[in-house]
Amino acid sequence: QMVFLDPVLLDRARIQAGLSLGDLASKSDLNYRTLKKGVFLQGGLLPSNAKAIADTLGCDVLELLAPWD
Repeated sequence: QMVFLDPVLLDRARIQAGLSLGDLASKSDLNYRTLKKGVFLQGGLLPSNAKAIADTLGCDVLELLAPWD
């Protein structure tokens, strides 16, 4: 099952962490296109990828979930 992160919440956390989208992808061990497609084009992410992003941002994945999840 795919996980859908809220792009606004993700951007807010990313900016507060001082990371570019490319930095976030790299530090989360993800491909930039996977991150961009999964979040900003609403393709969804694997739960393990969503957790990696949240861990990189120092938050819980629940704080980044889109409202419909």
